Amino acid sequence: MLRIAFCLFALPVVLMQPANTGAQTPTVRLKAGVTRIRDVGDLIAQWQPDRHVFIKGNVGVGSRQLDELQNWVADHGPHWTIVLMEYAHDEQYRASDGRDYLGMDAVEYALGYDLNNRTDFGHFEHPLSGERDGAVMVLFLQERKFSYFGSDAQDRRGLGEANWVGQLDQPAFRAMRSGGRVLDAVKDTIELIDSKLDQAIRAEADAARRAAQELERAAMERERAAQTVR
Repeated sequence: MLRIAFCLFALPVVLMQPANTGAQTPTVRLKAGVTRIRDVGDLIAQWQPDRHVFIKGNVGVGSRQLDELQNWVADHGPHWTIVLMEYAHDEQYRASDGRDYLGMDAVEYALGYDLNNRTDFGHFEHPLSGERDGAVMVLFLQERKFSYFGSDAQDRRGLGEANWVGQLDQPAFRAMRSGGRVLDAVKDTIELIDSKLDQAIRAEADAARRAAQELERAAMERERAAQTVR
């Protein structure tokens, strides 16, 4: 089960202009899997393993840059889902138990639970450890918050939601405070968490190999000692 963490960041005034919500944005499949969505329920319906970037409203980034971000995530963080939302005040989501969620709560519930349960997102596994390692990052621009959802591989190594606020969120904080650099906030977060995760898993694998080698050497020493006695 995924858990939720979020934090507040400051945005330049240009990204904080009131949203024009008079008409709904249709679902549009853009180049390389970038998808524009109406709401988080639309995201759940449209999610596919090769779609990494989902956009709602005007996030202050051009289509070409978004396509480049999609391709970058596909190459550098293929188990990540990135959601960029201009606003979440109109979000509504009904859970399987009939409870209704509104606003950012709706987005966080849908991505924290139903994305994992209703799509193949929960099938993402780290190639070295075989643990679930799908991760989600959400930027709420108008609300000035971002959220992070980790999986088993991150949680077990101090890279989950418990270590998000004040630690893992710092690259995104710095990017957003330096002129609202949305793309850098995404890339820097992925690079930080994935690099730490890979380092930890490789260190564990190396330690396991060394332990196995020690056991093998100890067994050989015992065998040589037994032969000497005989």
